[in-house]
Order: sequence, then C-alpha cells, then structure tokens
Amino acid sequence: WTTRDSVFRRDRYKRLTKTGRPNSSTLALTKREVDCTIEVSVTPVRSDGVQGRTVTTRSDGVVSAGIPQTNFLNVVGEPLVGNTLELEVEYFGGEPGEPIIEWEREVPGTENFEVVETGVRNYTVQKEDQGRLIRVTYTPVRVDGTPGEAKSRIVQVPDDGADEKEEEKEIKKTSEEPVVTRHVDPGFATATQELEAAAANVASDEETESMKKDEENKDGPEKEAGDVVASNQNADEGSQLNSAQAK
Repeated sequence: WTTRDSVFRRDRYKRLTKTGRPNSSTLALTKREVDCTIEVSVTPVRSDGVQGRTVTTRSDGVVSAGIPQTNFLNVVGEPLVGNTLELEVEYFGGEPGEPIIEWEREVPGTENFEVVETGVRNYTVQKEDQGRLIRVTYTPVRVDGTPGEAKSRIVQVPDDGADEKEEEKEIKKTSEEPVVTRHVDPGFATATQELEAAAANVASDEETESMKKDEENKDGPEKEAGDVVASNQNADEGSQLNSAQAK
C-alpha cells in the first residue's frame, strides 16, 4: 500500500494554503510558515487502488521565526575612487526588519577602524580610502527587533601612487632646469674671488687652469712692450748727454 499526503499551513486568519511537496514525509519551513499552524492529511491507498479513510492532524502551536541569520554576505564592485560598493545579503530568520550596517575605514598604523557610513547598503569609495582597508559589518534584525549575529567583509582599496608620481615629476623638473652661469670680468678688483667661486660651482679644474693661462698670456706682451720703450728712452738720454759733453 501507499499513502497520499497533503500539507497545508493555516494563518492567523484561518486561511488554509497548500505548501511543501505532495506525498513527502518532510517539510522545509520558510518564513511564509511563520505564525501559521501546519496541517497534514494522509490517505492510505492499497496496491489495487482502493483508498482508506483520510486522517488529518495539525501542529500543537504556530511556527515561530528562527534567530535572524546571514546565510550569504558579499561586497560587489571594484574598490576604486568614485566607484560604488554594494552589499549583497541572503537573510534567514522570519520577517526581516531594519538591519544594522556599518562601513568603516582602516586607521593607518593601527589595527583600528573608523566609521565612515551607517545604515546604507551602498558606499562610494573616497579619495581618503586609497591604500586602506574598507570593512562593512552587517547585523541581521528581525521585524520584531531581535538581532542576529554580525558578519563582516573587508576589501582593499589600492593606492594609485599619486604621491610617488608627484615626487618623480619634481625630480624630473629639477634635473631639466638649466644651470645658471655668470661671466666675470678680470678687470674688476674682485675678479679673482669671483672666478674661484664660479670655478668651484660650475667649472672643472681644466676650465679654471685654462682661464689662468689666458690671463698670463694677456699680461706678457704688455710687459715686454713696456721694457722696450724704457730701453729706448735710456738710449736717447745717453746720446743727448754725450753730445752735450762734446760741445
């Protein structure tokens, strides 16, 4: 023989609704059965098809909601500045109420987090989040206010390296700036000191040596010319003296 089973739920308004799978010995309760009584009717059937008397029974009390649970929790979205992260949740435990949601940002140099957003399922990544961890905590709450166990998910917001790029630009800019040089006139009284300072900052030892040789070559012809003029003057004076004595 076999049986023909039927399962019903009866709500607070005495309405009867068929539920579950027919001819099944088990029933998986859902939130639709909360606050309802469960009724089962069984009809025996002989192998030749003859049916017996149908028997009906019901649960002693109504189905109570289970403790709120989060069966699945995930963060969807790419964690980049300007993008929106969205929370995906699968809830269990009766009629859901308003959950407790907190978005937190990692505090650099510590293991602590600071709250940046509450009560929302979506979060827009901020510039301050770069290089830090973002943690979202979800606490399921039943419609009657009963809370469940909190669960968390953590995502890493990458650092785009903006500071390093700025530093590289500054280094490149400095390296491309022209070297400022200044001409020094040897005729001035401070020429020697200025030449020594310029040579120490922007010129090599060979350039300094070359400038010194140029100075020596410039003074040499002037000195020789002066010696020739003096010798000629002495010769003329001697000739005039001899002429005077002869007279």
